[in-house]
Amino acid sequence: QIDRRVDSSRFHIYVGEPNARGRGVGRSATLLALDRAFGPLGLHKVWLTVHARNDVAIRAYEACGFHREGTLREEFLLNGERIDALRMGILAGEHAAA
Repeated sequence: QIDRRVDSSRFHIYVGEPNARGRGVGRSATLLALDRAFGPLGLHKVWLTVHARNDVAIRAYEACGFHREGTLREEFLLNGERIDALRMGILAGEHAAA
């Protein structure tokens, strides 16, 4: 989902295969996507939203260079419960410095 008006893109990844989780597949795919976003695509920012309780995903995104930018209150509905989301983002210069 690229927005050329501001050279940014929303990012989403889901590792659906249970046997692939915890093996660095998501991290590798995320870093590859960031390389492409900030390289050939020339984007300035990549951002995402994640369940605020998904500590594993939040740590993984932070390890890839994403920063917490804010909280979206009661953004998701999961099993009848409203859950906050975190907005996270990374800028081209931050990725280049990593």
